[in-house]
Amino acid sequence: IQFLLVFYFGAAQNDYTQNRHKDSSKLSFPYVSPEKVGYTQEQLDKLDNEIKLWVETGELVGAELLLLKDNKVFFHQAYGYADLESGDKVEQNSLWSIKSMAKPFTATAIHMLAEEGKLSLSDKIIQYLPNYKGHENTTIGNLISHTSGYKQNYGIGYASLKDWILTTTKFKPEYDLGEYHYSDIGFGLGAYIIEEVSDKTIAQFTKDRILTRFELKNTYPGPLPESLS
Repeated sequence: IQFLLVFYFGAAQNDYTQNRHKDSSKLSFPYVSPEKVGYTQEQLDKLDNEIKLWVETGELVGAELLLLKDNKVFFHQAYGYADLESGDKVEQNSLWSIKSMAKPFTATAIHMLAEEGKLSLSDKIIQYLPNYKGHENTTIGNLISHTSGYKQNYGIGYASLKDWILTTTKFKPEYDLGEYHYSDIGFGLGAYIIEEVSDKTIAQFTKDRILTRFELKNTYPGPLPESLS
């Protein structure tokens, strides 16, 4: 999808350090021992050592892992490098691009509009994009199930979401309609349709209808606020 979503873990390790001897029920996601939620410290140590090995062998550059169960945090650790060249380490509570995890936001937006009767998953794409060169019977449902027939296309290097879609869909797809092939173009086209139907950019629609509604205060459709850049 042509916009960036990043997230910030709200359950900060600092909260745990400062509050572990206080009433943890007042924290949004209180930290507990693994045994409290059915795990053992031995299991977490094994997981921790395995991820550290991935960093040591170069299989992983950097990552942050936060494990929750029943709204309780029982593991939170940062690994590796935020910048391999400079040697800067990943810190807990870092900002991350969620990349393809933006797809659930797009699919949710499409279903919202479907529930409101503004579109249908069975709508054909040519209804919204008359010059569409994909399979004639391609539907919105095909877009969000990776079955439109188009191969992977990241949408990098285009001037805008519209430019990406209009350029890419001038070409015929490589695969049959209904055949599964993971591809960003389906969700990019889904975002384009959301903009056409809602008269909002996909970033604004996501912010207004999802992020604000569910109080996802540390999730941003890019660019980031200046205070976080």
